[in-house]
Amino acid sequence: MSRLFSKLVFVAAIFLAVPLPEPVQAQNGGFFNNLFSGGQRGRDRRAAANAQRLANSEVQTALNFFEFDAGVVDGILGGQSRLAIRAYQTALDFPVTGQLTAEEKKFLLSSYEIISNGGEEMNWRVLSNEENALGVLKSLYLEKNPFANVEVEPTVLVQPPMRSLCVNIEASGPINLVKAQFCNLRQLAIAQTTFLLETAPNEQTIGEVGEKCQTFADAMVPNVENIVTSTSREYLDEMSDWAVGSGMEPETLARISETCLGVGYETENTEVVLASSAALVGLNDPVYVELMGYHIAFGLGFEGEENMALASEWFENAVSGLLDGGATLTGQDSGQRAAIIVDVINILATQP
Repeated sequence: MSRLFSKLVFVAAIFLAVPLPEPVQAQNGGFFNNLFSGGQRGRDRRAAANAQRLANSEVQTALNFFEFDAGVVDGILGGQSRLAIRAYQTALDFPVTGQLTAEEKKFLLSSYEIISNGGEEMNWRVLSNEENALGVLKSLYLEKNPFANVEVEPTVLVQPPMRSLCVNIEASGPINLVKAQFCNLRQLAIAQTTFLLETAPNEQTIGEVGEKCQTFADAMVPNVENIVTSTSREYLDEMSDWAVGSGMEPETLARISETCLGVGYETENTEVVLASSAALVGLNDPVYVELMGYHIAFGLGFEGEENMALASEWFENAVSGLLDGGATLTGQDSGQRAAIIVDVINILATQP
């Protein structure tokens, strides 16, 4: 038994008990339904709404982290979220309005990134503070530099690239419509993973399966290395052969890969994301072929090296794949999804 195959069997054993639910569908007809219909004005309006919802989700996540109860992270700043914002403003002696200024939002999100990704030393500071993370947040505001004696890698001072792309997406412009497509697929992949984990007989959290997904990613390193050194067609054929030769049933491989894909997005682990995506494209699911195209286009997991031409090849193969069946992750039919990807290809063709 090869080392690669034995690793895959090990990971498969972890997830074999996970049931096969129906794919997660986007609420109210999906993030994408008719996104590119109704002309440019309609496109811009829908892209702006998607971008705002993603930004709101980041705010809700940070508020909840500091125990300002924003409720369910749904991207809608309703009454409960406004109360949480007021509590945040009260705690730091900001004017209490229920509406975040740009400075208040920047401080909230940057503090969340620093404290939540600060490693063992930062965890100790949080646990030793009477008010936990909130106490450290107050210290950061009052002392300006409460982390002087804490060793924190410089990379935690900025948002990870995948999340950052979605948080900082602008409301208009063709390329931002393309970014919105990636961000929406990312959110759906996370939702799919959450559902798989919540419905598994041996319920596990995203954090608990992270190490197992890293094992999966380590086994997939040789495959991931070939993504940007091959044509899309060559790579898809290679991974299709790989999937057949892996020794796993397609349903099992898909279950593992879909679980780890959302884990990778949630933990900002591009190694896990690309490994999972590579396995899924080997199963000939056109939505994941499309998803890989966004990673190549924006250099996500490829050290920021953007490759619009190669990405367009991937998108063209995604369109071809849609002719053979429906899109699973988005809940759209093949015609709807293909029309969106064609618009994406046309936009990329206009980029310098």
